[in-house]
Amino acid sequence: MPYNNNLPFNPGGGNNAGFTPFGGGNNAGFTPFGGGNSGGPIQWGGGNIPLPVPGKPPTIDLSPTCPGIVNLFILSQNENGELQNANAALKRNLKNYLLDLKMLTDKVIIRNAFVINISVEFEIVSLPDYNSQEVLLNVIDHLKEHFKIEHWQIGQALSLSDVRRVIYDTDGVQNINSLTIQNECDAAQGYNANYYDIASATFDEVIYPSIDPSIFEIKFPEKDIRGTVRN
Repeated sequence: MPYNNNLPFNPGGGNNAGFTPFGGGNNAGFTPFGGGNSGGPIQWGGGNIPLPVPGKPPTIDLSPTCPGIVNLFILSQNENGELQNANAALKRNLKNYLLDLKMLTDKVIIRNAFVINISVEFEIVSLPDYNSQEVLLNVIDHLKEHFKIEHWQIGQALSLSDVRRVIYDTDGVQNINSLTIQNECDAAQGYNANYYDIASATFDEVIYPSIDPSIFEIKFPEKDIRGTVRN
């Protein structure tokens, strides 16, 4: 059930401003109660996020342990477009909206999904006769577009091949020497305090999200997309 509201989210307010349930795709943005074998929820404030099963993508068991109970995972955005927890008033308004859409026997529990903040670092080689700094700035701009949150969903994996394609498709790029995705979880610097082991969650050039419903976000693209260029 995709929905977008152009107004920013107002913390503590009673309106649905800025709410995006991140619908679309298969099971994007929600999972029935009891789904998955996460080994417990993500621990906010610096705890470890459960990793997917090594060697295969994470899966969510769609057979609820409590029939008729459905967990709906959502997030909202602040005035800067950064993800944050939805407040109680927004959840209440959404729950009221769903009353006429759900089955009479269903009970909907609305919860916050988890945000995994990341950064991107890369090094490229520019083609001869190109302005290397201009090529670098163009790559950064293209990556900013690629990682805009409206292009991402809860539960979506991060393909390193897709990121490389964005870089290579930039005019003037000859080669990519390195590409690194890192978790940013220092709450003192404004990030969500969710530690996630990127290396352990990476299989065959794909970084899988946690089993608990989560979404990757570059919170500060101006400083968290960093690159260098060689001639």
